[in-house]
Amino acid sequence: NARRTAQAEIDQQASRDAIARIEHISNRIQVEGPKAITDIVLDTEAQGIDKWLQHYERMGEAADAMDSIPNADTRNRIWGMKYAESNAEYRRHAAVRGSTYLGILKAVGLDTTEAGRGWLSTIADTDRVLDNTYRTMRDLRDQHFKKWNNDWENPRRSVERGQVESQINAAWKKATKTETQNLAKMGELLAQQYEQLFSPEAGEAARQAWDQITAFRKEMITRRDDFRA
Repeated sequence: NARRTAQAEIDQQASRDAIARIEHISNRIQVEGPKAITDIVLDTEAQGIDKWLQHYERMGEAADAMDSIPNADTRNRIWGMKYAESNAEYRRHAAVRGSTYLGILKAVGLDTTEAGRGWLSTIADTDRVLDNTYRTMRDLRDQHFKKWNNDWENPRRSVERGQVESQINAAWKKATKTETQNLAKMGELLAQQYEQLFSPEAGEAARQAWDQITAFRKEMITRRDDFRA
């Protein structure tokens, strides 16, 4: 149908964009040299932080609108739409991030090494875990609202809502553990690649730079979990 056709065209364009990005990154590194690698990594991770901040701004706007919406199901639908927008932004950024780093690895000849493959698979694992957790959260809440939409004041609904949120919190706790572990793993893999390319000293410098790059991201993870507590 029309929706499948449109999605197929979007997927094809995304594939073309990814191929073009990989070639662009490879060419840039060949022209500018090793310094471009650090600049590209910094820029890519900064883009991810921007997406995160946009998410909180988006959800803040939704929260401000809730007081004027008396219907619980309508409120849930708005929350769902906002979460879907953020999740789509995260997915697009993850695709850009993956193709960007693949371009780096191809440019320096590490795309088939254990460290290179590990770097890419770690990115994919984090994206998969976050995507699944967002979907789990929305599915559980949607099921709850559909079940109780016509009986919202029922005391049993409140009890069940607490159970739903406990399930969601458990899912996020597991996702956070994976996300935090993967950030550390990426730093080690990045250091290994710099050691292979340049020297042990360069590897240590890369490790320290990654810690600085991801410090704010770790802070955002903590804030997200504190908000859920």
